[in-house]
Amino acid sequence: MCRIRSETIARISVIINFKMAASTVGRSEIFDRRSRRPDAYGILHERVWVKLSKVKPMSGKRRERDRLGGEKTPFWRAKTLNEMSAEEWDALCDGCGICCLEKLRDEETNEVHLTSVACPFLDVFTCRCTVYRHRWVACPDCLRITPESVREADWLPGTCAYVRLAEGRTLAWWHPLISGDPETVHKAGVSVRNKAISGKHVHPDDLLG
Repeated sequence: MCRIRSETIARISVIINFKMAASTVGRSEIFDRRSRRPDAYGILHERVWVKLSKVKPMSGKRRERDRLGGEKTPFWRAKTLNEMSAEEWDALCDGCGICCLEKLRDEETNEVHLTSVACPFLDVFTCRCTVYRHRWVACPDCLRITPESVREADWLPGTCAYVRLAEGRTLAWWHPLISGDPETVHKAGVSVRNKAISGKHVHPDDLLG
């Protein structure tokens, strides 16, 4: 068995402690303050003290800036809704599924009431359309969202990315384009996951009941 000098063990101990502190603490302040204490075998070990600092929650703009780094200005900030390509327009959808809920409009007040029944073609767990590419063929009543209609679509929620940008606001922190994670829209509780049932199991007449 080879022998390792105590200085080598001490150096390894410092490296391991420092890396563990840096990886587990995250945004913390690491002080260059160490102590050397011998163990039962007389080997000196150095220990690094780590002081945790309070971190303020990041805003949507800060998350966006940190995630994009030095990249160019994102398309949703550089372009208007009318200037976006078809791919960019589709990417704006946060996948909440609220626009796919069946709607009832009051004939007297003209107010729109959203039901908890989703379109039969919506996957109520992923909150994604299962026939998206040919949705208007599969469901002729599917409402089309355009840069012009989004400002008049009173059935769209205020959390909708199209609505937010049309009103001059920025995308929310939970939007996949900001967070980089399509699950944040569900974690934030702004999607229909676990809140809606598929229209496959509901007769249209029951919506009026």
